Amino acid sequence: MNPKNLLRSILLFWIIALVSCKKTDNQAGEIIEQDEAPPLIVAMNFSLGCFVEELVDGNAVKVINLVPPGENPETYTPTALMLNEIKTTNALVLVTGKEPNWMSVLPEKTKVVNLLPEGSATFGPAADPNQALEIFENVRKEITETFPELQIDPGADEFRTKLVKNKVVWNKFLETIKLPKGLKDGVIRPSGEADFLSLVEENVRLLEKESAEFANRSFYEHTILPILDRSCIECHDEASQEGDLNLELYLTEDLASLKPSVWEKVAQVVKLEQMPPPKKEKLQLSEDERSQLYSWSKSLSEKWDAGQMGTDPGRTTIHRLNKNEYNYTIRDLFGLKIRPADNFPEDGSGESGFDNNADTLFLPALLVENYFEAAGVIVAEIYADPSLRRRYIISRPAGNVSADEAAEKILRHWSSFIYRKPANEEEVARLVSLFRKEAEQKNFDEAMQMPLYAMLISPNFLYRSSLTEPAEDPQPIEDFELASRLSYFLWSSMPDRELFKLASEGKLQDPAVFEAQVKRMLLDDKSKTLGMHFGGQWFGWEELRSSANPDQEKYPGFTFQIRVLLYQESMMFFNDLLQNNGSINSFLNSDYTFLNDTLAKFYRIPGVEGSQLRRVKLTDKNRGGVLGMGSVLTATSIPLRSSPSIRGAFVVRDILGIPLPEPPMNVEQLPEDDREVHGKTFRDSLEQHREDVNCKSCHAMIDPIGFGLEAFDAIGRFRTSQNGIPLDTNGTMPDGSSFAGPAELKVALMKQKEPFTRNMVSKILTYAIGRDITPYDRPVIKEITDKVIADNGSIHTAFIEVAKSYPFRFRRGDSYKPKTPKPTLE
Repeated sequence: MNPKNLLRSILLFWIIALVSCKKTDNQAGEIIEQDEAPPLIVAMNFSLGCFVEELVDGNAVKVINLVPPGENPETYTPTALMLNEIKTTNALVLVTGKEPNWMSVLPEKTKVVNLLPEGSATFGPAADPNQALEIFENVRKEITETFPELQIDPGADEFRTKLVKNKVVWNKFLETIKLPKGLKDGVIRPSGEADFLSLVEENVRLLEKESAEFANRSFYEHTILPILDRSCIECHDEASQEGDLNLELYLTEDLASLKPSVWEKVAQVVKLEQMPPPKKEKLQLSEDERSQLYSWSKSLSEKWDAGQMGTDPGRTTIHRLNKNEYNYTIRDLFGLKIRPADNFPEDGSGESGFDNNADTLFLPALLVENYFEAAGVIVAEIYADPSLRRRYIISRPAGNVSADEAAEKILRHWSSFIYRKPANEEEVARLVSLFRKEAEQKNFDEAMQMPLYAMLISPNFLYRSSLTEPAEDPQPIEDFELASRLSYFLWSSMPDRELFKLASEGKLQDPAVFEAQVKRMLLDDKSKTLGMHFGGQWFGWEELRSSANPDQEKYPGFTFQIRVLLYQESMMFFNDLLQNNGSINSFLNSDYTFLNDTLAKFYRIPGVEGSQLRRVKLTDKNRGGVLGMGSVLTATSIPLRSSPSIRGAFVVRDILGIPLPEPPMNVEQLPEDDREVHGKTFRDSLEQHREDVNCKSCHAMIDPIGFGLEAFDAIGRFRTSQNGIPLDTNGTMPDGSSFAGPAELKVALMKQKEPFTRNMVSKILTYAIGRDITPYDRPVIKEITDKVIADNGSIHTAFIEVAKSYPFRFRRGDSYKPKTPKPTLE
């Protein structure tokens, strides 16, 4: 039952109570013929009349419910006969609220008592049990004082007891659901005909029942959801979805608790008072409400991190080799230096930002054609090189060895390498049959071309398949699949012979052996692919190979040589950390980078000579770390200018791991060239842009960080002015702390090691398993984050622990449902 519906209970209770009020012979307008007129009590409220009747039952007294149900006491006018009776009788007139004008004609002897003199409130259907008990006591007092000869009905004490009980239950109910006592709403519906006391008793019973039910409801449903309903859903419902957020998807705790990242984002903007928008005064939250939202979100996150919400290794779509993996696999299979996949369509990346996400590696028709063409090119290259042909043809028909036997030996050997698992008898037999058909018209070597071509277009090669179908419940992946998963994680290529050997011997599952292999592979030259494809796609320097194109007219100093050097600087920095087990905190800030004379001159760093890139100690604190690299600064700019918004979003989203919505459509675009902003810096123009209600919530977080990086132009050169005006590079962090310029920004980021480390671990895991992160991965991410921080940011610890993790080492069936214990989120 919704709290609003339940609160309507008091309304319906009183309506039914009034309808069931005792109908004696004392009805309004009746004249009791007696020798002496009895005391007269006039109730200007039908509910009051019910109370009076309970108190004076059995006495010679006339009670008039003057105002019929449904009439407004303030505007109702009695008949002349009724008014005359009141004026000529010893009368007590009980009023609630504003006194009507006609009462001014009553004589002084008529006692008028206003039980709610404030005037704004009314008594009856809108009254709660606290008010009812108070008025009941006041009515008893006034009757006793005015007509001391009357005997109060003993049954009134029973009536009062029920009102007291009703009051206690009502207060308990209000405390349970934590809603203002002034709010009256609900659906308690006592059924059947009953007298007033029975209805009070029924109301008590129902309130107790509903109060108990609400006590068992979650904190989310009786506290958080009403806050969202009042202050948030107006802009974040199904129809509006501002900021890509639809809170109507989370109307129960079961639904809401599945999306901890959503609530972390909500809690962040609420805590910083960025939401609700300051201009919407009626939607603003109290400090208690902000605290409740933040605390609930934190509690939910902690429960996920602790594994209390269940665990799941996750579903991974069958993984097609992406372009890079295809090229590296061909290289390692045959020693070819060609890159046939460079002409393939681009691979998608999805939310993960990595192009090895299995869910985005589709198979368009054009790519199928490319596979056929590439296989033909590869076979031709192998057969054109005598040494490569001899490497492929490892057996020939001779003596007791038939052509079929020699072909089977070759194909069994190569199919196991090309398929990255032992080929089964059926697979080998099909290849031998293909050879046999070709051999009818060709010599042995020529006949072996078609089986090689067939292996290179086989799904066993193009996809990273498993030997067996996964069991329904999570199980460790088998050795050959583990070898492939590990090699494509760290090398973007197939396993080498050592991994194949350990897999065939069943030793790769041994924890010590497995960890030793991870360490070996991290130090291998092939791990440079991590800097290219993991680091490059995460930090953005991969864009220097494709989409980052500064305007050549405005930035003639950004030559092809500089482009290459900026990319190499970033690659060498990443690989140096990997080879020397450096700290991931160096990505945030470092006192060195890799330069030669040309790049040093570009950066205006003196004292570097020679064309060889090498490690150079930095004295300029603005440089160092990824935010001082020209590759990252260029990738976070647009062709004609730097972009505080893009750079700020990079820090917030890609460094700190705070999710951001996509930019809204149909908003005024900023100038593409900062030279179009005459007589001011681009910051001034952006400040105006931030006033757009559609942009303000995100820009309020990202722009103040991006301003700190405006000290670098669109190609990463340091500057102090823009358009002839000194730059203001002061900024603020999402937590409200301030900084001035890149050097202080990096110092501020060094205080954010936990969110940065957690974000990097999350990125590594995403890249390793080839799918987007789910909430069920959070316990693993939290555990690895703690280990990396405890190990002073060791980059090896990060990669090794991800490789050892539950999502990396296990798989399960598609229909598996995580066994999630239902939490109590308070």
